Amino acid sequence: MEEMGKDMIHQCGGLPLALRVLGGLLAAKETLEDWERVSENLMAHILGRNKFKDSNKSFIHHVLCMSCLFDEDLLACLKTCFLYLAHFPEDHTIYVEKLCYFWAVEGSLRDYSGGESIRDVGDGYMEELVRRNVVISQRHVETERYETCYLHDMMREICLTKAIEESFLEILGKRSP
Repeated sequence: MEEMGKDMIHQCGGLPLALRVLGGLLAAKETLEDWERVSENLMAHILGRNKFKDSNKSFIHHVLCMSCLFDEDLLACLKTCFLYLAHFPEDHTIYVEKLCYFWAVEGSLRDYSGGESIRDVGDGYMEELVRRNVVISQRHVETERYETCYLHDMMREICLTKAIEESFLEILGKRSP
């Protein structure tokens, strides 16, 4: 596994975001077979990157798309919560408490049964998104609850792309470059 990990790191070309996402993906994989599957998928995307003009950007995009976010192990409701973030403008600070209620209203909090508060369930989803290195979030110093979050620019682009592909949302008007 160590040798396979070194090879995957080398294939990421030292790009910090790709390494961070790869690390988050591998952290949830415990068996040699899981690591081999990740390595094979990573290699397939790397070998296919020469089809694009900007191979570095396309490579990162592919690594992130096949990352933990779109892994077959991902709960559908967690994916829905991530895609919901496409509603927010670029560089927008997202308040987690409000976001939890948005998720609940949209029906994305599948585990919400009424026993726990909406915020508690939403915090669990946020914890998982942060653990998978998909969302960057800051905690409140005293309560340790997630207070705000945002998406890295490239992750936001992937979020928008996937949300549009899956007809999760539609962008009206012109998008700024």
